[in-house]
Amino acid sequence: MREGAGEQAAQLIDHLKKGDMAKEAERLLADSGWLPEPLRMVEAAEASTPDVEAGGDEEGAALPAFLSGDDEEEVAADAEDEERPLVAAE
Repeated sequence: MREGAGEQAAQLIDHLKKGDMAKEAERLLADSGWLPEPLRMVEAAEASTPDVEAGGDEEGAALPAFLSGDDEEEVAADAEDEERPLVAAE
């Protein structure tokens, strides 16, 4: 609250209960455009993207887990499970 609306606004609501404080804080911050840090967009200069070159099959390049193809065996095992008939318990 202090960051978005200032110390004076924070002091106006510091005596309220949590629920009432949240409502008043929302009202006071409504037109300020302020967002808490976790909801703010990352600046382009701060954002780091990995350098990826397309089209090359380098032996040292590691693929993400979802692209590595290791899960093909799991898919085949799941398919085998689906083909077996279900037996009801007595």
